[in-house]
Amino acid sequence: MRKLIFLGSLVGVVAVMALTAAPGLGKVAGRNGRIAFARYDPVVGGTFTYTANPDGTDVKPLLSGYSSSLPRWSPDGSEVAVGSSLGAPCCTFPNSAVIVNPDTGSYRTLPIQDPSVDTSCQIWSPDASHLACEGGNDSNPSVNGIYTIRSSDGGGLTRITNAGGMHDVPIDYSPDGRQIVFGRDGQNHNCTTTSALYVVNLDGSGLRRITPWGYCDDDGSWSPDGTKIAFATSSGLILVVHPDGTGLKQIHLAISNAIGAGDVSWSPDGKKIAFLLATHNRSGTRREGIYTANADGSNVQQVTSSPSGDSQTDWGPHPVSLAGAGGAKPSCRLKPNGSRVTAPARLNAAKHRSRTGVVKLTAVCRHPAKLKLTGAITTITTRTNRASRTFKIAPLTASAPATTRVTLTAVLPAAAVQALEKGAKESATFTLTATNANGTSTVNTKIALLKPATPSGRTAASRPPTDAINDRLKAPLGNAPDGLPPKGERQ
Repeated sequence: MRKLIFLGSLVGVVAVMALTAAPGLGKVAGRNGRIAFARYDPVVGGTFTYTANPDGTDVKPLLSGYSSSLPRWSPDGSEVAVGSSLGAPCCTFPNSAVIVNPDTGSYRTLPIQDPSVDTSCQIWSPDASHLACEGGNDSNPSVNGIYTIRSSDGGGLTRITNAGGMHDVPIDYSPDGRQIVFGRDGQNHNCTTTSALYVVNLDGSGLRRITPWGYCDDDGSWSPDGTKIAFATSSGLILVVHPDGTGLKQIHLAISNAIGAGDVSWSPDGKKIAFLLATHNRSGTRREGIYTANADGSNVQQVTSSPSGDSQTDWGPHPVSLAGAGGAKPSCRLKPNGSRVTAPARLNAAKHRSRTGVVKLTAVCRHPAKLKLTGAITTITTRTNRASRTFKIAPLTASAPATTRVTLTAVLPAAAVQALEKGAKESATFTLTATNANGTSTVNTKIALLKPATPSGRTAASRPPTDAINDRLKAPLGNAPDGLPPKGERQ
């Protein structure tokens, strides 16, 4: 119905990105839940709606069997309003909205009340009693404007604005429900020199332009605390502005390969944003997906990625799925970063006795987890005498998003370093414990330890043969949980 064209980029790369822009959702401050979005399917030539956890796990379709778009969470997260013809012939829209239960997939419809005004209604009022709509008629532009209807039955059609032959598209309710922010576009939803964002009272009074002329976004989100409105420009930049039009500034996303951003939505707690982002890799291939970031643009994290493009982002309060990706426990792998123990150079005997060594490993988990590294070093003093000593390694805990690499540093006690330098054959078994809402999984890896490196980088003559070390590092991880990547995929 509406198109947002990206003519610029966050990094100065000129690009053109056309996607269906979506109105935002009035949010009440609350907990961060699942993210709703739309995905284009080039095989069938249609757009379908989904929800996912903020880390990208547990992607679920909203309205199975029908194409749909513009998903918007109800304030309590129990329903999602979407636009769908429910299989009606092309270009006919008998309903103002389809209201979907995201847990069961069941739905109800809100039929269009006035055939002279086509209404598309997905924007919930903070009390969930009404939906704000874009209303219009290609044959009679005089009816174009913002309308509201009851969310219970679709009745009570009430006009709020007169677009004057242009198009008014609702973006969001204010958190107190007294105002609506909207975008005013050209006759074909194109950006013109008279396009801008506005705020208006629910009774149609107090119309106020809040952006300079030429801003033509019809998407965005009003922050839960009511102080800022976030939106995207036609050049793919995310901006915020106060409801009175002051304080206009850009949110600089902390990512270097961005082409353009759009469809921005505040998280329910107001501390983060979700948005569409187009990026390019080293080969120049472009990808579009949903991302999240802190409200200041830092900590950009990918949620989805689709060759055909994901868009129309809305972050709601529906509880995050504890099932994760199909109810699985975290799936991790643990890789040694080489098997050399590094330690300070020996300066004198006294200092040597207190030296510790360091060995590093890399952990990669597919699902969010609290990572805890624990381990033991068993020292074999000679080949004939298998007496051993065990040294405990202090636990290390780190928060790790899905598929994020975490470098873990294990400190070897001074006694272990001394034993190595005296020619002991040592190995170390490291155990990684990963926990998510579904339980705990462990993965073990055993590596051979060389003697500590000398200042020149050389090791003692008792260093095991290089081939033997490589063979050990390439060996499969022991006790790996089900669902680990095949050996050929391990890094």
